[in-house]
Amino acid sequence: MNLMFWSGESEEEGRDAQVSAWLSSLDPGHTDAAYWVRFHRDAMRRSRSELARRRQDADLSVMGLMSSWSRAVVPAALAAAAAAGIFLVQPPAQAASSPLLVEEVLTMGLSEPIPVMTSSEEDETALILAAEIY
Repeated sequence: MNLMFWSGESEEEGRDAQVSAWLSSLDPGHTDAAYWVRFHRDAMRRSRSELARRRQDADLSVMGLMSSWSRAVVPAALAAAAAAGIFLVQPPAQAASSPLLVEEVLTMGLSEPIPVMTSSEEDETALILAAEIY
């Protein structure tokens, strides 16, 4: 069975009658001759506003595009600048005299420091072994 499709070649090489018959049953205009005319008219009517907008945007320059963005960007930038200004103007709650060290943060709130090493020799060996591994 020859399943060639129409590709602009001569009629004897191009269209297969059996495939055309099969595909014609899938054509929505097979039973209604005015289907494709109505389809084109409805598609053009529905897309008229979008096509007009695209035609108008085709004439838009870089400056025009930037000015259209400015309607949304400028107010957002002003709001961000105002928020930053408010945060910068507020005085700091309490200035620390010196930065906290990690050891101070870990032991903060403890009444007495936790001993690092214990007195048993087994624990000391375990600590040294852990230090070597990590």
